[in-house]
Amino acid sequence: MNLRDKFPARLIATLFVLTTLMGMVDAYVAAPILQGPLAEIRDKEAAVLLGGMMRLFMAIGVVGIALGFLPVIRRHNETIAMSYLAFRTAECVLLSLGVCSHLFLLGLSGNYSSAGEGDAVFLALAEGATGFSRTTYQMAMAILGIGSMLLCWLLLREKLVPAWIAVLGVVGYLLLLASAILDLIGVVDTLNGSGALMYIPGGLFEFIVLPAWLWFRGFSTAARAGV
Repeated sequence: MNLRDKFPARLIATLFVLTTLMGMVDAYVAAPILQGPLAEIRDKEAAVLLGGMMRLFMAIGVVGIALGFLPVIRRHNETIAMSYLAFRTAECVLLSLGVCSHLFLLGLSGNYSSAGEGDAVFLALAEGATGFSRTTYQMAMAILGIGSMLLCWLLLREKLVPAWIAVLGVVGYLLLLASAILDLIGVVDTLNGSGALMYIPGGLFEFIVLPAWLWFRGFSTAARAGV
């Protein structure tokens, strides 16, 4: 595999790892603060801003992943290639909207502390902002699940990566879609509860298995040749 062939595969692999890490920073550093007492959010401003910045960069990165895949998969199916780009762009928009909640809650926390922590309106607004952030995130995950199942189906059909990797992706994204829907209707809690276990197959696919394969082996000869 020459340098020209390596670049898109390694770009995609790098972006998958980076976006996953950025999402983990937001989920495990900023999210617990935003879900905690409103009065304490302002005191941890740096962590909240870091999480918001990581979510924003992650949102940009997911579009980069789709653009990296575009020249490879459009040789095999133009419709899926453009659909995948559209789904990941929609995901980007929803994730970016969630960043607004980070900033809103920071400002609300400062005003709440100044008001003497006695206004129920502040708490209602905080609950609404937190709910908005969670909803946009789960909608983004549902869209990611749908678009990426199409991608993995194409990877499997065209043998662009080994079948077991593509199947892991299909299973992982199916569980991701299911977890998002179940979280939205209140059946499971994917952020703090056992529902997070549904993320494991997709996490393995995005953070370890597919990036490692693309970095060291790349796409199949058929993909590189456009057969």
